[in-house]
Amino acid sequence: MSKKVKSDLLVIAEEEKAKREAELVIANEEKAKRADELIIANEEKSERADELIIANEEKSKREAELVIANEEKAERADELIIANEEKSKREAELVIANEEKAERVDELIIANHEKDKRVAELIIANKEKEKRAAELIIANKELTFQITERKRMAQTLQESENKFKSIYQNSNDAIMLLDRNGFFDCNLQTLKLFKIKSKEEFIKKSPVELSPPVQSDGKSTVEVVKENINIAYSKGYNRFDWIHRKADGEDFNADVLLSAFDYGGKRVLQATVRDITERKIAEEAIENSDKQYRLLFDEMLSGFAVHEIICDQSGKPTDYRFLSVNKSFE
Repeated sequence: MSKKVKSDLLVIAEEEKAKREAELVIANEEKAKRADELIIANEEKSERADELIIANEEKSKREAELVIANEEKAERADELIIANEEKSKREAELVIANEEKAERVDELIIANHEKDKRVAELIIANKEKEKRAAELIIANKELTFQITERKRMAQTLQESENKFKSIYQNSNDAIMLLDRNGFFDCNLQTLKLFKIKSKEEFIKKSPVELSPPVQSDGKSTVEVVKENINIAYSKGYNRFDWIHRKADGEDFNADVLLSAFDYGGKRVLQATVRDITERKIAEEAIENSDKQYRLLFDEMLSGFAVHEIICDQSGKPTDYRFLSVNKSFE
């Protein structure tokens, strides 16, 4: 309650008091007048008037006490008002505190949400990390397997190369390696066969230079060399008879086998050359002998026939048939 209200209440109380006092005065005057009249009229009523006056004085005293009691009550009301104001102030402070607390709770909730979000992100990141770790483990296992396989393959390849080199170097056949640009390697037997002093000297030569200009069939060596090399690259191999020429100019008959394979990241040919001069001489001798025999056989004056004896399962001759007869026999 404000001071103005309290002041108004006090003023009203004073006015009520003054009104009552004025009324009392009037009443007292009337009473005095009646008293005078009564005194005049009856002296016996004088005692009752005195008693009324005493009663009025007691009443005034009680009214004064009520006024004092009302003032004390007003003071207690002021105290209650102040207490209520203090309570309202504390309630307002509590409201502010609660609002601040609510704000802090909201901040904590937001912070927890952010924390939960970061935790979720960390969980996802950890899962991704675990996934990558698992992939790395698998990749490492595959890499280890590949390395092991490569080492095994390298070892196998090395063993194969060593075996190939051993066969290549110790072969009784002349073996040489070439591509479309010419020779780039050969074994010792090649040098012996062509009577060339060193590998460096050999690889400077071309297949054409190690052959006469014309082959036995009358074809140009240059043309046939290209043709045979192309066939080998196309089919993977090519075998043919050839006439080679040694460094000292001696020609010899050769059996040549060209085999295509991958070497050093490119397609190359291995040429295996065998000197078949003796075989050719023997073949020519046999052919000449057959010709001489046929000539003698045909020109004989006596009839002559070549038979084949036919035998049964036990090997006993049962029949025969003519294989060849000369002119005289006919």
